[in-house]
Amino acid sequence: MDYPAVNVSTDRSKQGDYYTTKAGPYDLWAIEFGYTPFSPSEEAAGLTKILSRSNEPGLAFDNDADDMRSPGGGGIDPRVMINDMSNDMVAYAEDRFGLINTLMGKLKEKYSKPGKSYAELRARYGTLVGQRNGMAQSCKPFIGGVYVDRSFCWTRQQPQNHLPR
Repeated sequence: MDYPAVNVSTDRSKQGDYYTTKAGPYDLWAIEFGYTPFSPSEEAAGLTKILSRSNEPGLAFDNDADDMRSPGGGGIDPRVMINDMSNDMVAYAEDRFGLINTLMGKLKEKYSKPGKSYAELRARYGTLVGQRNGMAQSCKPFIGGVYVDRSFCWTRQQPQNHLPR
């Protein structure tokens, strides 16, 4: 399962959906594996064919043991992270920092109103600081992280009745 950030573009003309609205490549592949009907005699070969796609881009898999969100949590792969919207977390974070900095520069003018408290300005500032912190936390594990590849080697010589456990 993925926990993506809100997708906000720095260029409004290129703004897409703010949230994921459809199943992604891995989701579709997992559904194919779990729900493709096979006759008993074709099941092993059919599942092997589906599983042989594990090295395709977009089908990368890591589990929560590799998640690096918590220091000392045992995770080792910095690519296993929440809040990313791309396959290049560092470049994505750079883009987000730019957006946050732009918005930060507009806060005082937009949310300081004569005769009103600073509560709304403070809340918006807190939101942006939280976003900045989230991006920094998501990039930090790339220092010293180790990439993990959980795909299987599938060859033509592999027996048709052998599936990973």
